[in-house]
Amino acid sequence: AQNADLIVLTVPHTAQPASLPALNDLVKGKVVVSTGVPMEFAGGRASIVALPEGSAAEQAQALLPDARVIGAFQNLGAAKLWKDGSSLDQDVIVCGDEDEAKQTVMKLSEEIAGVRAVDGGVLANARYVEGITALLVSVNRNYKKTTGVRIAGL
Repeated sequence: AQNADLIVLTVPHTAQPASLPALNDLVKGKVVVSTGVPMEFAGGRASIVALPEGSAAEQAQALLPDARVIGAFQNLGAAKLWKDGSSLDQDVIVCGDEDEAKQTVMKLSEEIAGVRAVDGGVLANARYVEGITALLVSVNRNYKKTTGVRIAGL
């Protein structure tokens, strides 16, 4: 983390409180991308876990106060990301409080074939983006597909 220009968090939201504070000095001033979703599975369905901070991204920012946390990639299906040559035809909604950091992540997002970056506004909006993931899990299960998000009209 100390030598990286950008850090991507892929730890479960339940691990953030124990693991992130120790990284604060290493990520000071750096862009940290939160990809996590506070989700649990019970009774055959996915649901969002309410966090005091509002979202996993906001929790990461609270735990890493010296970092420039951006929420992104929460709605991309991992199965499609691992397929070589597969074009995703999906949007990555990028939320953050700092425009320069947000633009960095948006540019990175568009390096993925078929991905369009969409500015989702402030970091607090990450709670809505994260919530879409539980819906996508349900849709994926119902249709036996790997679905994603595409914002119409842009």
